[in-house]
Amino acid sequence: MITENVRKQLADYRKHGKKLKYLINYLMGLIDDEDDFENIIIREMKALAFNEDEIVECLEYHFGFDMSWHPMSVNYKKE
Repeated sequence: MITENVRKQLADYRKHGKKLKYLINYLMGLIDDEDDFENIIIREMKALAFNEDEIVECLEYHFGFDMSWHPMSVNYKKE
């Protein structure tokens, strides 16, 4: 679960120019074995005004997530 203090910290990092990859990495360190891990990250990063396609791409290429289930993934519905 993401607390309001974490959201404020993320917003502050964003305001001071931290990149998407940094913010996702920071957030990943705080999330404990959630079933909806990827959606939590997407939701929180969208709240910081990042584009959803940029978030999905970062999760795929920088963090190695299988995002083929997401419509904005380059691998969406590929067999």
